[in-house]
This record gives sequence, C-alpha cells and structure tokens, in this order.
Amino acid sequence: MNVQRFHFHVYYEKEQRKEANALIDKVSRFDYVAVGRMHDKALGPHPVGSCQLTVDRNHFLELTLWLMQNRGSLSIFVHPLSGDDLIDHTDYVMWLGDSYQLNTSMFRNDSIKASSS
Repeated sequence: MNVQRFHFHVYYEKEQRKEANALIDKVSRFDYVAVGRMHDKALGPHPVGSCQLTVDRNHFLELTLWLMQNRGSLSIFVHPLSGDDLIDHTDYVMWLGDSYQLNTSMFRNDSIKASSS
C-alpha cells in the first residue's frame, strides 16, 4: 500500500463546538495541513460533528503527536487515503481519544456495485 495522504477527522458534540473551533484555529496555522469545513451534524460515515484535516505522509507523525497533546476532550478519527474507502474507514483506522461507531454502509454499497460490474 503506497499511501501518500491521511485524513484526521476532529469529532465534536454540540457542547464541544467552541473547543473544536479553537483546536481547528490552531491547526490551520500549520502550512502543511489542509483544513476542511466544520460540519455541526453527522455527515457521511461520521456520526457527530466533524472537521476534516488532510496531511501528506511526510507530516503524519508531526500532526499526530501534536494532536495527541493538544486535542483536549475531543476525539480524532485518523485514516489513510489508500483508494479503498471501506478498508480505510474500518481496518486502517486509528483513534485519538474515544472511538465512535461509523456508518460505513455507503462504502459497502460501493464495494458491492463495483464487484458486480
């Protein structure tokens, strides 16, 4: 597997929005991190509010260590971008903080469609 990039999804509940916003503000100062929009509701496989951070593999360790020390009470879901969304969101995951149950049914449907084509 030749992974070049990773996603870090900062998860937050409604009452953690201010904390998440402060963390995202700090992370956005790192020029090697692409910061996505904050979504206050479940979106895609993510069961709560989240903000996606994208980093290349050369900065993966640096961002991981920084988030381990600075995430506060927030949980962060980490996965590679291998080209297989289902495996990326199930087998190749890492959590900083508490884990959540993801809704991967959308990826399973894509896998079924691809294998029947």
